[in-house]
Amino acid sequence: MGCCLSAERESDANQKRFHVKNLDDENRVVGEGELEVTDSHLILYSKNQPIKWPLKYLRRYGYDDNLFSFEAGRRCPTGEGIYAFSTRSAEAIFRLVEANIRTGKSKRTNDEDADGQPTSGLPPVKVSPPPEDETSPVSATLGPKLVTERNRECL
Repeated sequence: MGCCLSAERESDANQKRFHVKNLDDENRVVGEGELEVTDSHLILYSKNQPIKWPLKYLRRYGYDDNLFSFEAGRRCPTGEGIYAFSTRSAEAIFRLVEANIRTGKSKRTNDEDADGQPTSGLPPVKVSPPPEDETSPVSATLGPKLVTERNRECL
């Protein structure tokens, strides 16, 4: 006979909900909950309302040992940000997210963009970022500014 607990525990391959600890940028635990991977979202269930991040708006994601992390884009309900979760199932979460993103992309037709909206057939419009200045909150958070021909005159 086997252990009575072994039949109750699902393997990581079949599991879609994982116990996680949310970490801040200094690796301190700021909350606990369950992270669910669905076909289209990552959902964090904790004491508060569930937080949903659409997979199509994740910029990057990855894992390392017992840490799963991702970068949410500006179209996510939480806005831009990097989220890190301590869990024994980091690799399993990564593999599920990766598989669901690939499946989601393969379901789109050539006439749809990443949001599932029909494309117009026109080339995308390029938007130039605004020039950085010393008072810009963006330049302050990105660290030292690069010296280029354009901003050398200002120094």
